[in-house]
Amino acid sequence: MGARARAVALFGAAEETGLLVPEVLGTGVNAQFGGSKASILRYRARALITGVEVRAAKSSRVQSASLTFQEGLSFAELTAIHESHKVDPESNLVTEATFTLRANSSPLNGGTHGSFNVNLAPDWATSGTSTKRTLSSGLTIGLSVARPRPFSDFRPLLLGLQDLLNLAYDRFVPADGGRAVVHGCQDHGHSYLWMEEVMVQPPHIARASTAKESVPLFTLADLGGPEGFRRWLSLRDRFPDVTVVVASGYRVGGGRQPSRLLEVAAAIEYYVNANRKAGATWAKKVSAPSHAEALARHVGKPFESLVGDHSVWAKTFLTTYNGVKHDPAFQRDPEVLQLLSWSGQVLLLGALLDRSARTKAPSRKILSDRRLEGGGERLRAILKT
Repeated sequence: MGARARAVALFGAAEETGLLVPEVLGTGVNAQFGGSKASILRYRARALITGVEVRAAKSSRVQSASLTFQEGLSFAELTAIHESHKVDPESNLVTEATFTLRANSSPLNGGTHGSFNVNLAPDWATSGTSTKRTLSSGLTIGLSVARPRPFSDFRPLLLGLQDLLNLAYDRFVPADGGRAVVHGCQDHGHSYLWMEEVMVQPPHIARASTAKESVPLFTLADLGGPEGFRRWLSLRDRFPDVTVVVASGYRVGGGRQPSRLLEVAAAIEYYVNANRKAGATWAKKVSAPSHAEALARHVGKPFESLVGDHSVWAKTFLTTYNGVKHDPAFQRDPEVLQLLSWSGQVLLLGALLDRSARTKAPSRKILSDRRLEGGGERLRAILKT
């Protein structure tokens, strides 16, 4: 008996719709020999496309894919629901309310990342009965290609786009919906994408994030407009080990100490060395006595306002990192470890976003935010700066 070919995707049909599992991640077999039970072949996947015209599909490749985030409009500074009221001048009571669903701009072009076109636009939906109607709006971020590509090429980019929103809101921001167009099918607007990693909030993250902050730490305008998405994706490609350290906490948790400090310190070292190799003046050895101080000086006064003297911070960061890494007897204060790794992550985030924006606007915005004040005060008290 020959080996069974490995399935990379699966088409299926229900009574009213067709579907596609665009990426099969694994299989399992429950084999039955004889008896009345049938053998079962199981497939494991994290994405599903419904509303597929199976007969029209030419392959399992995808022409476009998009995600909609209800909380993304404030980040993009766009509006989809416009509200107006009429007030009675005598009673000062509202006598009429009008809600208009209308995008306040055309879809925005986010530029090209490799062969992918990035675009974003306000989106809205209505639901409920005629007596109880619900209006909702959101930001749709999409990727499209001229020649269909495997869904596995779309997936890391969609995750990267969500990472940027997670960083902006400082928590996991779930996608509320998605759409995808399969190779050969028409874009009729009823082909929906379900993607576990962006839509299902990890349980441990849900327990840690009880309070929701509706105002982002930075906006798309701070990144230089719609092309900030494309530049962020390019940065992820160039420094994957660094960006994953900054963004992974919203998916897998922040990590236990001292492991978190070790990975943040390693990411700073990697980023500075990569820039040093590329010839960046700020990253040269003569610019600072350590990688941490070189990056702190590069981000500049916004970071110094958080930690006090960046030289004292960098020396403490390096001493603690080396002690934890090399000395089993090193005194490990949990609060010090947490605050140093947190401040190192904030430093990396500011440096990466400044590079993406090509200005210092993101780091100035983030490091002046009131939500960082408490951590900054505790850290400066420890450093005595």
